[in-house]
Amino acid sequence: MTTNPIKTKTKYQQASLRLEKIFDAVPGTPEGDELEMLAWRIEEYEKKHYPLNEKGLSKKEIVKFLVFKNAFK
Repeated sequence: MTTNPIKTKTKYQQASLRLEKIFDAVPGTPEGDELEMLAWRIEEYEKKHYPLNEKGLSKKEIVKFLVFKNAFK
């Protein structure tokens, strides 16, 4: 298990695939610990590269936007 940050899209994809593979790992086991670390590393990468709230919207504004957007599908 590596604890280095994810810095490239390739490493992100590899980490995501590994996470899927060990998703049902039992907490407290080596795979459970790896799952926890991978989830944290992936979350950090996603916050940096795929921000959800670049405009600083409130949660209420986001929900209103999503409801409006989905109403016209």
